[in-house]
Amino acid sequence: MENQKKLTQSEKIMNQIADKIVSGELKPGEKLPNERSLAMHLGVSRGQVREALRALSLVGLVVIKPNDGTFVSEAEQPVPENSISWIFQRELHNQEELYHARKLIETDVVKLAFNHATKENLEKLEQITQKMEAAASENRTVAEYNNLLEEFDSFMGKICGSKIMEKLMQTIILIRRESALNFLSVPGAIENSIHYRQKIEQAFIERDRKKLTYSLNEFYSKSKQYIDKMTKEK
Repeated sequence: MENQKKLTQSEKIMNQIADKIVSGELKPGEKLPNERSLAMHLGVSRGQVREALRALSLVGLVVIKPNDGTFVSEAEQPVPENSISWIFQRELHNQEELYHARKLIETDVVKLAFNHATKENLEKLEQITQKMEAAASENRTVAEYNNLLEEFDSFMGKICGSKIMEKLMQTIILIRRESALNFLSVPGAIENSIHYRQKIEQAFIERDRKKLTYSLNEFYSKSKQYIDKMTKEK
């Protein structure tokens, strides 16, 4: 079993602030306390607070305005890909942690999207799954197929009704990309990804929350089997 990575003080601060943003305790556009106040409240140095805020700004959760302060982000801007790789590069090969992060965030995003999906949204999801089927039948490259997979999941983030969760979904998509390309090369993985996204789409159409929850649990259970298989083969 891989040893759990010990978080630095800055990473702990980053997690604490991110939790407050995701939970809604800190609202979009709200100004955070200054570095000195945060450092005193958390019992850490101003330098550690500054590093944590910089990391949060790189993933788009906060905006740092010179001579004005740090604010919870409310802009609809994509998460910078290079920043994500920089922050999470030590975790990119830890499949176990990535799996649990995906399950946690993606499940919440899809369930939120279920609450907000319109008829037009459902038509868009159907278009994407049809393109996924076509890509699989035409033997497109794994990278081309993964682009469609990311389009489906990104759209879920877009319609979930939460800008913070949308950003987290963007983050997960970028973090998982390398492993997804390897994962989709396993025989049956592409067909599996289509099958379960169609089941999720069908649950949306039928407005069946129980079916959605069952399909999500089944999907991540199956995904875990593929991950375990890949890990054993290494």
